Amino acid sequence: MKLSPREMGLGFATLAVLLAAGTWMWAEPRFAALEEVRKQKQSSREIIQRSEMLLSREEQWRERVERLRESLPEYADDERVASTIMKTLEARAEEAGIELLKATPEKERPVGELYEITINYRWEGSLNSLVRFLYNLQGKSVNMEIGKLSAGPASRPGEKLRLKGGLTVDVAYTRAVRDEGGEVADAEEE
Repeated sequence: MKLSPREMGLGFATLAVLLAAGTWMWAEPRFAALEEVRKQKQSSREIIQRSEMLLSREEQWRERVERLRESLPEYADDERVASTIMKTLEARAEEAGIELLKATPEKERPVGELYEITINYRWEGSLNSLVRFLYNLQGKSVNMEIGKLSAGPASRPGEKLRLKGGLTVDVAYTRAVRDEGGEVADAEEE
């Protein structure tokens, strides 16, 4: 059987198409994987650049953390912190016109060299009073942060709008370190 030049050309063309299609089907998943690797590499480069930038500012960050640590209130080891903090919060709430109805302090938690306590409150007041309270809380203290806040209407239709809800205040502070004689020791002397 002898093939004509036209049939041979069609056979080679078909073989070339099949070879190209097979190569593409074999290589396409590898191209997608290669593209994914390229994206991960670019993302890793960006993370490294940000990390290097932050590390170059390490001394500035340490100074800032030290200033913040010094600005935190310090309490004695045996002092009941929850009641002191609750008095401060109630005074700020009274200034703003918010009624703190119920306070539930949680257990004190050590966080590295710092301590943290969370106090849950039920409150009632106007929207303006709530905004004033939150502004005063955020502006006057570096160690207090609102964790959760919920609000809903407390007034009946036709009455002046009053709100009620709950809020969670997270408070950070330090404890004084005492030596054997009961005197407050500097943290650097240890």
